[in-house]
This record gives sequence, structure tokens and C-alpha cells, in this order.
Amino acid sequence: MVKEMRRGLVTTALMVLTMVGVLVVGGCAPPSPAQQEPELAFRVAMEVNSEEVFQVRLGVENTGRARFEGDSSFNGTMEVRHEPGGDLRASAHVVPLRAVELGETVWPLNWRGDLLAGTYELTWGADGYGSTKEEFVIEEKDGRRYFQGQALATPEPTETAMGEAEALVEEAVLDLANRYGVDREEVTVETVEPFEFPDASLGVPEPGRSYAQVLTPGYIILLRWKDELYEYHAAGERVVSVPRDAEGRDDQVSPSSPSSYRKVNVAQTGLTIEVPSDWERLDTEYAWRPEPGSALRMGLNQTVLEPPMEPEAVLLPGDAEIVVSEPVDVGWAGGRRYTLEVFGPVAEDEDGRAAVEAVEEHVLVVLDTDEERLGLDFYASAPDADDLAELVAAFDHMVETAEWVETLGDLLPTPDEDTMSDWQIFDDDTYGFEIQIPADWSYKETPTGGTGMPEDWPLERGVVIFPLDWAERFEEKDGPPDPSAPPAVPAMTVEVYVGPLKQFRRAFPEPTREETVEVNGTTAVREVDAVGDDIEVIRYIFEDPESEDVRVVVTDNYSGFPERREEHPEVADLNRLVVATFAFGG
Repeated sequence: MVKEMRRGLVTTALMVLTMVGVLVVGGCAPPSPAQQEPELAFRVAMEVNSEEVFQVRLGVENTGRARFEGDSSFNGTMEVRHEPGGDLRASAHVVPLRAVELGETVWPLNWRGDLLAGTYELTWGADGYGSTKEEFVIEEKDGRRYFQGQALATPEPTETAMGEAEALVEEAVLDLANRYGVDREEVTVETVEPFEFPDASLGVPEPGRSYAQVLTPGYIILLRWKDELYEYHAAGERVVSVPRDAEGRDDQVSPSSPSSYRKVNVAQTGLTIEVPSDWERLDTEYAWRPEPGSALRMGLNQTVLEPPMEPEAVLLPGDAEIVVSEPVDVGWAGGRRYTLEVFGPVAEDEDGRAAVEAVEEHVLVVLDTDEERLGLDFYASAPDADDLAELVAAFDHMVETAEWVETLGDLLPTPDEDTMSDWQIFDDDTYGFEIQIPADWSYKETPTGGTGMPEDWPLERGVVIFPLDWAERFEEKDGPPDPSAPPAVPAMTVEVYVGPLKQFRRAFPEPTREETVEVNGTTAVREVDAVGDDIEVIRYIFEDPESEDVRVVVTDNYSGFPERREEHPEVADLNRLVVATFAFGG
């Protein structure tokens, strides 16, 4: 059975990448005035992965004496500043915080981005709850970047870990010596590198055998004998030799047994899947192969099922024989898994069935939404069963990590001229766009720079929009904040970012899912960040049709928050109508 995988913004991508270094730090905070019993401590885990991308996980631990009931106005902020000078290089926010049991640690946000070599300071915390601060170093050597950190980040190996590694290395040395009938002293140890294998096969799967799909920490061991290198993978009590090809070279981790994955959003479905990060994407929309020219395939097909269509008849190959059929549960829907033998075409002068030209795995799932019945076909294809076995790890990972989140229904309503006859027009002459807001709403400019802000930070304008009745919440006040006052969360924010996409993603990491929408003839991207089981941050990205470096971001701060929608349903409804009025060239 395929296990259920429910994720929000926090993903497991950090765990499947090779870790160069990891730092876990914590800062204890005083209790919030609104939460006298629970006490929160802020946790941080950082790394630079095998792709030289900096990643940070932000955590909150309940170290108090009672359950933390959650806080919809919790405004957690992470900042990464380049030292010396304190230039801001990255920031992220966590708006609500769910309930946290006594002793539990939640990780509400992952952030990843590109940091150059240098010294940095990271702060993570929330007003009223405290914060933690840590200095770390990104080091460059031999043309690659690494996470150096402080002493806590790179602790000395424990005696247990050293003993485990030494025992595994010795077993590998003895295996190689016995294999070639030489003395143990003739084999030398070249390198021993810690590594996280994507499954229990340790990167060396045996054809026809299945393995637990769990991250397995271990080692890659390189041995030398007679000027030749030999590779071993080891973990726990297992040591396996990496097969060598016809020319005597080690077949490193097979390209069809990937060590890292990336998330892919399937357009218009609310579905996300994880596929091997280094596989080649084919011309078809959602299909991949391990390397150019490979006959191995893995991907996803989808179709709308009109009655009386059934998924097997539409999605499975026509001339094929089902070898295995069994039910499967992907958590968000039920389905069925098939193993097929697919036959080639029959020649005109031949009778009967042609030879088998492919062996395939298919997982068929049917989604019934309010609007349509959607058939999904996760598939893997290879010339024969042995080759198909090479795809098992990647295919199972794709199916197990597939996640479908139901959309919020109709994306945007159609503007009603009668209802909006007295609305105001918010007009930006500099960047050439306009948006309409209700007559009894107002807006306020927000700072885009300040002390410590880098010169290349892409935010050029920021505006918060809110009902006039809320104006007092956004006035600047002296002294500490009033914990009994309503949270100062505007109905919407409108921001202008100028710069390339890479720079834009420093402010907005890749979303949980996205879809394309049309607004007044302008193509926009609706991005959704899931920050809890039922909480989402929804934003609309409008790219200037005349300049690909100008992006206007309209963030809806209410539609994706159940508590806020319940308290102010009129605001959530109006937000979507406001977005529907956006236009360039107004």
C-alpha cells in the first residue's frame, strides 16, 4: 500500500539531499502574555546540499508545562544577514502557528536559496515569544561551497560513529582482498564519505527485489588496489560492492537509482509529484528518463473521464496483458496498481500476437471533483523486467510523494459593474497597473528598504490594503504592542518586485503548488503555500507583459485562513473580487 504523504510548505526535500554539514541550534523565549503556561523555543537546522544550495528549516518547540493552543496572529520572521554590514540576504515569514503539544517540535517552514561564500547571521523568532540568533559560515574550497558553521555545526565524530565507520571500512577492505585473492595490506583506503542513500538498497538495487523507501545514512568507501579504484556502499551492518562495467570502472549510483528529487507541480490539478532531480524531461509534458537515449521511461498521464469511460480502457496500453493487479491507496484517493506486458505491432503477414516490446508498471487513480472526473496514470516503462526493476525506487517515490490538494473552487469571480460602481481605483503610474478596491477600504505604503537592506533587494513598492474600520491597527505607535489588540493583518498586500526570477525567489521561495489563471486578458500565476493542514497563503503573480523583470504580487491574507474567513467572510469574498480587477496599462 502506498503510504499517505501529507505535507505543507515543509517538505522532505532537505532530507534526501547529500548533507555537507548540519547545524541545529535553539533559543529559548519568554512566554507570550497570551500564553502564560506554554514556553516556546525556536529551533534552526541548516545545511548546504550536494547542489550547493543553502537550506534552512525553522522549528518551534513547546518547552513549557502545558499545550500551546496555537496563535493565528503569530508572526514568525527569519532573516539572514551578510556580515559585516548586516546586509539582508534572505527573509521568510510564518504567519499562523498551529497548536503544539508539550515537548513537541513543529517545523512550519523550509527555505532554500543561493548564498555566496562568507559569514552570515540568522535570526528566527516572533514578537512576544522571543527569538534565536546564530552565526554561520559558507566556505568555498576546490571550486565548491560548503557549510562550515561553528563548533556545534561540525562536531567531532563520536566514538560510536568512528567505530561503526572503521568496522564497515575494514569489512570492505577484506571483501576486496578476498575477491582478488590478495593480502589485506595491498588494499588501501582512498576516501570515506558520509552519505544518505535514498532507500535501503544503498544505491545498489538487486533486480526483482524491493527495498524499504526510507533514507538510510551510511558511507561511500573508495578503495585502491593496483592503481584501480573500487567503490563500496555501507550502512548499519551491510557493505555492498558497486558493480564494475566492462571496462573495469565502478558504476557509481545508477542514474535510475537517484539520490535526490525535485517537486513538480502538475498544472490545473492541484497535484504535486517528486521526480529525480537529474533526470531528463521529455517533450511530453510529464515524462522523464534517467539519461539521454535511455529506453527507460517514467511519468504521469491524465485525462478527463466522461461517462461511461473507465480509467483502464482509456489510460492502459491497448495491446497488453495484465500480469499483476492489486488495489492501492495513495492517501488522498484509492486506485489500482498493474504490471503489464505490452506487445508490439503485428505484421500484416503474421497471425497471433507479436513479441513483448515493453514491461510496464501503472498506478491508476480516479479523482472526483465538483467539476469533473479526472483519471491519473502514474507509469514506468522498460524493455524488460530486469530493466524495469531499475525504475522501481524512483517510481515508488513518485507515487508515494504524490499529493493532491483540492482547489478553493472558482478561482476568481467576474467583476460586477453594479456592485463596484463606487469602488476606488488604486493606480500605479510608475509600473503601469491598476486595481480597484471598495469605497470603504483604504491603503498604506510600507517601507521597501532601510538599514541593512541590500542594494539589490528586488522589492520596489509595498502597499497594505484594509477596511477603513481597521485603520487604527496600522497606525504607528510608541511603546510595546498591546497583546489584547486585534492582529494587524491587512486584507491584502500589493508589492512590486523588479529583477530576474532568481532574485525574485529570494523573497518568495518555490510554492507548494501553482496554476495559471487569466485576469482581464493578463496571464497570472496563482501560487499557494501550504503552512498547515488547512492553512494556505495565496498570492497572485502578475508579470508585466512589456518587462519580464517586473512582477506585481497581490497576496490574499484571508481566503486561505479558515479562522480569518469565519471571522470576516466579507473580506475573503471581496479579496477575490479585488484581484479580479487587476490590469496592466490602466
